Amino acid sequence: MSGTNRMEGLRVKLKYENCFVVDAVGRCGGLALLWNGGLDIEVVGYSNHYIDTTVRGGGVTPNWRLTGYYSHPNRRRRQDSWDLLRYLSSTSTLPWVVLGDFNDILWDYEKKGRVPHPTWLLRGFREAVRESGLGRSIEGGSSDHLPILLRINSGDRVRVRRRPRYDNAWGRNAACRNIVEHAWSITQGLSIVSRLEECGRRVWGWGSYLNRVEREEFRRCKDQLGNLRGRRDAEGVRRFGEVQNRYLSLLQSQSDHWKQRAKEWWYTMGDQNSKFFHNSVNRKRRRNKIHALRGDGGTMVTGKTQMGVIICRYFTELFTSHAGTDSPVLRCLESRISSEQNTNLTCPISSAEVKAATFSMHPDKSPGPDGLSPAFYQQYWDILGDETTGVPGGFGALKVDMSKAYDRVEWNFMGRVMLELGFSERWVALMRECVSTVQYRVLVEGNEWGQIDPGRDLRQGDPLSPYLFLIVAEGLSAMLREQEREGALHGFRVARGAPAVSHFRNVHSEDKEAVCEVLGIHEQ
Repeated sequence: MSGTNRMEGLRVKLKYENCFVVDAVGRCGGLALLWNGGLDIEVVGYSNHYIDTTVRGGGVTPNWRLTGYYSHPNRRRRQDSWDLLRYLSSTSTLPWVVLGDFNDILWDYEKKGRVPHPTWLLRGFREAVRESGLGRSIEGGSSDHLPILLRINSGDRVRVRRRPRYDNAWGRNAACRNIVEHAWSITQGLSIVSRLEECGRRVWGWGSYLNRVEREEFRRCKDQLGNLRGRRDAEGVRRFGEVQNRYLSLLQSQSDHWKQRAKEWWYTMGDQNSKFFHNSVNRKRRRNKIHALRGDGGTMVTGKTQMGVIICRYFTELFTSHAGTDSPVLRCLESRISSEQNTNLTCPISSAEVKAATFSMHPDKSPGPDGLSPAFYQQYWDILGDETTGVPGGFGALKVDMSKAYDRVEWNFMGRVMLELGFSERWVALMRECVSTVQYRVLVEGNEWGQIDPGRDLRQGDPLSPYLFLIVAEGLSAMLREQEREGALHGFRVARGAPAVSHFRNVHSEDKEAVCEVLGIHEQ
């Protein structure tokens, strides 16, 4: 099997999209360059010792040059490698990145062992690097045969300020409970919203410091394990066990941290702090990142401020109420809710129901504006539960996937449909308050834009929304049944004995348009 075929199999296994291979000669040599999509790379030259490419940036990003380089392992041929490096530097004036195996070192301290590195090799390689115009080098590990991964960032890297967010791993630390208890006790008399904000602020300040300390301690533990691994004396074995236990504890904290952000809830077994979770987080960030938006007149906008304005304007227009004619729909509805059902719906909510709803949420679900996730309330319910249950004027946040029909449900129409179906006015008012007391802000690169005060929509992700949408859609079902009774609409059956399925054929155009307008349905 040729080297090209072997590398093709490796490319597929590593999930790269492109690969360029220089086959080995017998058992010697052989080079390969792999890269993913999104990069426009042209191979401009190659041999058994290099692959030279031009990377086209596109847009405002300038072109640059990438060369994969492999020096002669034989010291007698090292001068040829240095001359090759000088030659490659003269073939282009583009910014240049050279990576690979130089089989050389710049300074004697880079070498391990008592035998000094030949002076002529040090001097010759330094001269070749200087004359080639190469500057900074990347320090490697203890081996000079390591894979090299180059990540490409187009433009300046934007550092996004992280919003406060409760880390579920903090709940295993007794100090966190002490902070929650203290914050909750000193805020007696304040509103529940103010108390939660103060509690979240104090926990976030403590947790941020703890994360920094644990990252440093994690690195120290790894170094200590490497140093202690070869010891066989009693003290060394004892110390190794202590460091290993602490290392595993820190590893568990990191695993919980990344698992919470990856939101891969189906993954319950397997390695801790694995690359799977890291890749899930990075993939989600790349997918959610907005690089540009099309503004008025079709022009592309890339600035954060301009994109924030466009997004706010779009959702403000989307959520602006547009009154329609709903009488053709309402006259088809019949009361179907009994007084007993209304009594059950409007009875007081118990603490047990609120607790059951809270603990039914996945601990890793997205937090509210205060940064407190469901896990926070579950872990400290014995402190917060009694006072957070049934408090009016509370708030929450939902991860919103806003699109299509849900966004165009008119609240006034929803209320009138519910009244026609027999729901009590108190229940209708409660439902109206649930959907209308919401404000949106748009988060672009860590900056908030807006405030968007919607006049209509049902939030996807809210457990209540599907039920409310079905109630609204009942208006459509009632109109279809009315048309069937009048003979203007006929259903069809997919099999004998199957129920008839209705469709819009032969429906009066004015009734059809009224339903479409109320429900936000647009014919294609």
